[in-house]
Amino acid sequence: MNSDYSWILNSPSLMSIATEQSALSWFSDTLHTHEDMIQPPEITQHRLGLYYEDLVYQLIGSSRRLIDLKRNVKVFDGRITKGEFDFIGNTDLGGFHLECAIKFYLRTESGSELHHFIGPGKKDRLDLKWERMNSHQLMLSSDSLGIQACEAQGVYPKLKLLLIQGYLFHPFGEGSPNVLHQAINPFHAQGWWLKHHQLGRLKHDGFYVVMIKPRWLTPDTSTRMNLAQLTELVIGLNNPVLICRVDRQGGEIDRGFVVPDSW
Repeated sequence: MNSDYSWILNSPSLMSIATEQSALSWFSDTLHTHEDMIQPPEITQHRLGLYYEDLVYQLIGSSRRLIDLKRNVKVFDGRITKGEFDFIGNTDLGGFHLECAIKFYLRTESGSELHHFIGPGKKDRLDLKWERMNSHQLMLSSDSLGIQACEAQGVYPKLKLLLIQGYLFHPFGEGSPNVLHQAINPFHAQGWWLKHHQLGRLKHDGFYVVMIKPRWLTPDTSTRMNLAQLTELVIGLNNPVLICRVDRQGGEIDRGFVVPDSW
């Protein structure tokens, strides 16, 4: 399980983020977070986003610099919820506000625009998420009602931090295009995707692991299958399946989504 902490600390940002707003830089340069010191969180649900928040909460909480940490603090405008902070808190260097997200998007067009990347369930798009994180979530600690909510918790954020990680999945055999939207980190973690009728393009002598939410960060390689077994499993499903190709020792080679032909 600690490998999931390591994944967060060692995986690149999905988007290009200035150093002063990068939570990954903050983890290493300021908090000096180390995954070996942290107990793994209990998995109580299958929502990847909440599991990821649990991991981030534990990472921040492990720092000796931390004074206090608040999670999911709501901001109200009368009886209406105006927003919610993922994390606010204080270290011995001052207050902070951190927004985080874990996202997996499939590229459906050239990649020159953010809306070319959509979630496997087709309910989420990279352009919408990135805009919301920057224009709403991160700005909440500059809003008058947001400031009041922070002060009520004894927090005066001087740092605004972003953490967005995950994978961009490019059509099988293409890889990342030379021209991507400038907001995307050119060194993002990436995978591939293909449709059911293209399964034969995978290597027949490989080993495959089906990744089950919320364990989408690092694969559980205890159960492996060959291509025939994988094909039999996924061909009758109507939903995208995330799989990982592994070597004989269980090391990850790459990962990708297999989606129905109608996707």
